[in-house]
Amino acid sequence: MLSSKKNKFIFILFFFIEIVVAQISPSVNITINDGLPSNDIKCFYKDSRGLLWIGTEAGLCCYDGSVLKIFNETSGLKYDSVWSIVEDEKKNLWLSLYGHGLAKYDGKKFVYYNEKDGLVNNSIRKIHYSKKYRCLILATEKGLGLFDGKNFKSLFQNTSWGSFQVVGIEETSEKIYITASYSNVFNLIIDKDIQNSRLEKVFTPIISYSSFVSDNTYLSGGANRFLFVRNLKTNKENTIPTPIIWDFAKDDDNNIYCASWNVTDPKGGLFKYHNGKLTDITKQANITSTMLWCLLYDKETKQLWVGSGDKGIYRVDLSKQINFLKPSFFGLKELEIQELYNDANNTTWIGAKDNILLLHKDLKYTLFDKASIWKKILNYLQQKGVNTKTDKDYKKFYTRNNFTSFNIVPDNEGNIWVNTTIGTFCFDKNYKILFHKFLDGGHLVFDEKDHAYYGLMYFNIYFH
Repeated sequence: MLSSKKNKFIFILFFFIEIVVAQISPSVNITINDGLPSNDIKCFYKDSRGLLWIGTEAGLCCYDGSVLKIFNETSGLKYDSVWSIVEDEKKNLWLSLYGHGLAKYDGKKFVYYNEKDGLVNNSIRKIHYSKKYRCLILATEKGLGLFDGKNFKSLFQNTSWGSFQVVGIEETSEKIYITASYSNVFNLIIDKDIQNSRLEKVFTPIISYSSFVSDNTYLSGGANRFLFVRNLKTNKENTIPTPIIWDFAKDDDNNIYCASWNVTDPKGGLFKYHNGKLTDITKQANITSTMLWCLLYDKETKQLWVGSGDKGIYRVDLSKQINFLKPSFFGLKELEIQELYNDANNTTWIGAKDNILLLHKDLKYTLFDKASIWKKILNYLQQKGVNTKTDKDYKKFYTRNNFTSFNIVPDNEGNIWVNTTIGTFCFDKNYKILFHKFLDGGHLVFDEKDHAYYGLMYFNIYFH
C-alpha cells in the first residue's frame, strides 16, 4: 500500500508542477547503428497511413513503428539526397532530391522530374502540397515552382542577392505565405490555371532560412541569428537572439519547437517558443547534437522527432516529461529528501533533513523546520501535563542538533505519522499534533486495525 502511494506522489510531482521546475523529456537516439542509412537527417513526414518517412543524405526511410525500410540507389531510388517529403490526395509521395529535382513515388515505382521537364530549379529545399488548389508548391534555390501534375509554373522576383531563394511555404485557411531568403515575404495567389498565379509582397523580415505561421503569428529563423516574430494582424514585430533556426514544429499545448544550428560555429540545439519567450531545452530533451535540421510533431503519440546533421534522429516523448523541484522553490539552499508520501488530499509530504515539507495541489507549500516542530511538540506536552524541566526524554531529545524526518505513513483515519530524530508524532488534517512519543529510531507501520508496529516494539493507537 505504501509503495503505491509513493508512485502516486511521483506522478503528481513529476507531471504536473511545470511552472516551477526544470523539465526533462525522455528521448531515444536513433543512428546508423540502428539501421539508418545516414546520420544526416533532412526531413520527416507522416503519411495518411501512419507511416513515418525520413529523408536523409543517403536515401529515403520508411518506419512503420517497428521496421525501418530503406530506399536508396541500390533499392530503386535514383538519387539519395532527400530534403523534403509530402503526400498528395492520391496518396502519392513527392520527394525533393536536392540537386536532382523532384520524384513521385506511388508505392511501386519512382518517376522523376527536373529542369528539362519544366521544373524551375533542381535544388528544391521544401515541398508543400496544397489540398485547396491541388498542386505542389516548390521552394527552390532559384525561384518558386508550381506543379499540378501535368504542367509547371515558375515564379521569380528581383532580389539583392541575385537569385530568388525560397526557403519557406506556409498555408493557412486564407493565405499562402512564401518566404524568400534575401528578399521578402509574399502572398502566393494561385489561379485555377496555375499559369496565371502571382506573388504579392507582404513585408520584409530579417534574412531568412526558415518560416512558420501559427495563430496569426509569423516566425522566421534568420542568418543574423535572430528569431523574427511578427503579428500578422497588428504587424507588430520582435526579434529574439538565437542560433540560426532551420525548422519549426508545434505541439498540442501551443509550444513551438525550433531546430537550430549556426553552421559556422558549434552553437545550436532545440529551442521552445511559448508566450513570447524562447527557451533552450537541448539538455532537457537529452539531445547531444548542436546541428539540428528538421522537426516533426506526432499528434497521435505526442512525440517530437528531431533530425540532426551529425547524430541521426532524436525521438523525444513530450507526454512523459519528468520534472524536478529545485530547493530554491521552497526558499532553501539545499534539500536532502529521505521520504515521500502523497495523502488523500493530493498533498505531498516530503521528509527531509532539517525540514518537513508539505507541497499542496495548488502549488503552495508549508514548511516545518526544527523550531516550528519543537513548538508544536511543546504545546502537545504541556497539554498532556508533562513537566519539561524534569522529563528525562525531553532533555535528551531537545539537545539534539540533528533533525531528520525519515518515515511518513498514514493511519486508517487519514492522520499522518512522521518518524524523526526528535521523536514520533501524528498530524491531523489541520497539522495539529495528536500524538507524540520520544522514540529513538525504528520504522513505523500500521495494520488494518490501526495497530502500530514500531521497530521491534508494538503498541495500539486509538482515537475517539
